[in-house]
Amino acid sequence: MEISIDLGFVALLNGVVSFAFAVLVTSVFWLTYQVIRLTRLNQALGWVLDRGDVFLRKVFIHLTGASQQSPLRRWGVFVLYFAALAIIGAFAPLAVALISNGAALVSILAIYRYWERDEDKRIERISEGRSNYDGQDLRDEMFAAIGLLLFFIPLGYVRISEAGTVLSGHSPYPSIDAALFVWGELTKALPLVDWSEVFRVRNLSGVEASGAVGLSLNFFIRILFDLLVLAGILRTLEILRSQSRGDDLRTEEEALRSGDPAKVEAALDRIIEVALLGRRHAISHLFEITQASRSDGRLAEPRWREKAARALADVAEALLESSVDLTDLDKRLLAIEAFKVSSRFIQTIDLFSWTRAQNGLGSALLALGEIAGDTSRMEEAVAAFRAALEVQNRDALPADRAWTLNNLGAALMIFGRIAGDASRLEEAVTAFRAALEVRTRDGMPADWAATQNNLGIAAQTLGQIAGDTIRLEEAVTAFRATLEVRTRDTMPVDWASTQNNLGIAL
Repeated sequence: MEISIDLGFVALLNGVVSFAFAVLVTSVFWLTYQVIRLTRLNQALGWVLDRGDVFLRKVFIHLTGASQQSPLRRWGVFVLYFAALAIIGAFAPLAVALISNGAALVSILAIYRYWERDEDKRIERISEGRSNYDGQDLRDEMFAAIGLLLFFIPLGYVRISEAGTVLSGHSPYPSIDAALFVWGELTKALPLVDWSEVFRVRNLSGVEASGAVGLSLNFFIRILFDLLVLAGILRTLEILRSQSRGDDLRTEEEALRSGDPAKVEAALDRIIEVALLGRRHAISHLFEITQASRSDGRLAEPRWREKAARALADVAEALLESSVDLTDLDKRLLAIEAFKVSSRFIQTIDLFSWTRAQNGLGSALLALGEIAGDTSRMEEAVAAFRAALEVQNRDALPADRAWTLNNLGAALMIFGRIAGDASRLEEAVTAFRAALEVRTRDGMPADWAATQNNLGIAAQTLGQIAGDTIRLEEAVTAFRATLEVRTRDTMPVDWASTQNNLGIAL
């Protein structure tokens, strides 16, 4: 196939001209913006738009009833208001009817903006990690208002047709033509449905705008449909996606306010599920329920507080597991507070769970203190472990007590090493030896080896600080005993770590 050089140059020239035109148009827009900015017209325009928006949301909205807190009153005012506008628009003289119709359209826009601003506030509170937003979910009212466009726009067309032709259709009844025309225009608000011009169908409904007034009205309603219908649908889809991700808990919040135990149980389970993913607004719900500090006074019963308190301890552990370094400081601090709030409530009803929360609190404080070099946090960690030991009975809960003793020893060891405090290291050695009375080599070989390794590190650090060779010999003995369980074949990583500790001690 031969390629025409002339046609190629023509195609290239067309591309260059198109690109040059795009540059020209962009330059004109840029220069226009610069002129507007330099003359501060943008500020004036912004002020006008902002005042108009405020007028819609804070003045006009009250007429529609959408600002009412009670759903019954909200819908009652809504129905009465738009019914009155419909009657006026249908039966009043033309001028009054058109004013009434215009008021209805502005009211619909006001409801949409009020709903949109309400959603913006909800998103803002979620981003701040707040538990809930006290505003109403106005999606139903918003879609009802948008649906009324399909009533008031055809009504307006029919009344305007009294003064002249604005639509050209095939029906003998103007109201039918108006309805068909509006539905045809509505489909064009959805880009995927707007196939009419692609396939050279001038209008899906078979009814066309006629005359200057009709064309102007057509332009106006397309703007309304694009702004309200399409934007409302897209925003609603985003809300549904947020709800599926757990970012938006409005359904669960409504269930918590319902007072129905079954609904509350299901909603709280969902909130706990989301909280375990680290979502701050869900965690805030658990804090408020545990502390009985909800603004509406609900869920103060022990049943719900206990469920939330236990969940807080699980959330705290999940936060710690996902924390790596100081960049996750907020997670660590939140975990510490979650453990504290949880343990304060659990202490009076379940000492076993309370000691678990105290151990978690101590571990969180110790990790934060070690990373930040903060000995005050380490002091708090030691206090948390000691508090747990006061409750854990050696005869009834030997394994749990040994676990806490090992944690206490680790806290004292790290504290002593960072502070250079030999007395703390001595206490650590004592704690590890006490743990080994329960963690025997035969009964708990892995735990025994871990505590032996810790004992070796504590003795080694103490020997280095105090210059005590006897302690260094104890460290070597502890490491060698550990290596009898931590073999190269069964625990290669732990074996290598202990070998390294032994090498340092030697």
